[in-house]
Amino acid sequence: MEYVLDRNVYTLTDMQRTAEWFLFRGFHLTATMASRILNSTAEVKEGRILQMLVRSWFSRSRSPEEMRICTKNEDAILAAFHNYSIVTDLFKCGLLESKKVP
Repeated sequence: MEYVLDRNVYTLTDMQRTAEWFLFRGFHLTATMASRILNSTAEVKEGRILQMLVRSWFSRSRSPEEMRICTKNEDAILAAFHNYSIVTDLFKCGLLESKKVP
C-alpha cells in the first residue's frame, strides 16, 4: 500500500484537523464533501458539485455536522473496520494529493 501511495500521491499533511490540514484543504475534495455529494438524494450535476465545493472552500462556518459526528465516532468506526476479514491494518492519514491530477 505504501508503494502505491508513494507512486500516486503527495502527502500534504500527516494528520487531519491540524492547522496545516485546514490551510491545504482548500481546492481539494475532502471525505466529508465527497460523502455529501455521493449521498445526495437529489441528482447532483457538475455545476452543483462545483457550487458545493466552492462553498466548502470559502465558508467561514464551523465544521459541518458530518465531520463532528465522525470525529466523535472515529475510534468506533476504526474498530468496526477491524471486524472485516479483508482488513489487516488501518492507518490514519491527513491530506493526500494526486500526482497525476493535482
